[in-house]
Amino acid sequence: MDAALQNRFGCLEDLGTTLSTTLNDVWQTVNDTVLNVAKSNSVFSTKKPWISDTTLTLIHKQASVRKELFDTTAAETRTRLQSSLKLLRRSIRRSIRLDWKQWVQNKIVELEHAHSLGKTRQVFQLVKCLGHRSSSPPASLEGTEKHLGETFS
Repeated sequence: MDAALQNRFGCLEDLGTTLSTTLNDVWQTVNDTVLNVAKSNSVFSTKKPWISDTTLTLIHKQASVRKELFDTTAAETRTRLQSSLKLLRRSIRRSIRLDWKQWVQNKIVELEHAHSLGKTRQVFQLVKCLGHRSSSPPASLEGTEKHLGETFS
């Protein structure tokens, strides 16, 4: 991979030897090299550790169907792709829920095992990992000063 990316400017050296090469041709060569390297080294990565490879495959399949839907103009093809996209969305949601449940179950088993071995640090790390941070705003303190002022006066 590194060799292909490092040699992407090799076509620029050849530019001086062949006068018929245009800047667009050079850019197309560089673009093709980068795309070929990206396709050959396509590794699925995720920010969330609990998403499985099957879910990632479904997500990438959804992206390719969306691209195909965007590129097509035929009405019957569009309706077929839209229905398959709907089914993919449903299966992705189901797969994500199952992945999350499985990940939590595995973490709970790890937590129990770490607790039984007395590994306090690992227990606290797992509790922190499993804990949810609430995205709701903090409780409103509106009216508390009036209420507190009345009770302490």
